[in-house]
Amino acid sequence: MLKKVTNEIKSGFWGFISFISFSLEVFFKFASFYKETNVSSLVLLRQILFTGYEALGLILVLATALGGLLIGQFGSLLINLGQSQLFFDILVKAITCEISSVLTAFLIVARSGTAIATEIANMKVNQEIELIDSIGISPISYLIIPRLVGVTVSCVVLTIYFNVATYIGGWLIANLMHPYPFSSFVYSLFKALTISDFAQSILKSLVFGILISLISSYQAFQVDKAITQVPQRTIKAVVYCISTIIVVDLLISVSFALF
Repeated sequence: MLKKVTNEIKSGFWGFISFISFSLEVFFKFASFYKETNVSSLVLLRQILFTGYEALGLILVLATALGGLLIGQFGSLLINLGQSQLFFDILVKAITCEISSVLTAFLIVARSGTAIATEIANMKVNQEIELIDSIGISPISYLIIPRLVGVTVSCVVLTIYFNVATYIGGWLIANLMHPYPFSSFVYSLFKALTISDFAQSILKSLVFGILISLISSYQAFQVDKAITQVPQRTIKAVVYCISTIIVVDLLISVSFALF
């Protein structure tokens, strides 16, 4: 039993070292990404289209429903108790600092993380990556970096979009039950919102986007030639992405709270 645990720890350690090495190689190749052909730019645009644009409707529905629930259920209670500004402080901390970036990242993992892992893993099984490498094109520059940039940009933009949709859509729904002037709502919201809150949300979304694309791509590259490894690595990509997002979110939140 002890030997098994020891082997798992060693395997996890060397797996982490391998992932760090892979990430460093990706960042090194990133410096020359814009020197690549227009093919890479096309992959980048397609990734932004899939990850960002096609997720707008889902984000809108989810954010509006969440905003309406939070504002409608808790807003009227605190406002009636004379704690309106406390409500907006709580709303900003809950939505802008935590929910918007984390929930957006989870949605991107479910949609784009799985798609990246599955697509690249299938290319690895079909030896398409070896073919790309044989004609002098870097698989990392062609396959990974456009997805890294596309997912990261989309994650940041969708997080901002999530915030706007939550506040405006939430106010529209909550206003049907408990009328509240929009001008007063906006004034109180911006009074509670600080640069630190906004910076925290952007930083989290930026880091989450990078991690999702790196972890998904790395897991896909670990596939050998067995087609049965594709779903296994896709599941690992999702599990590792979600776990890493939670841990990193905690670390960033604690850092902003302390400093």
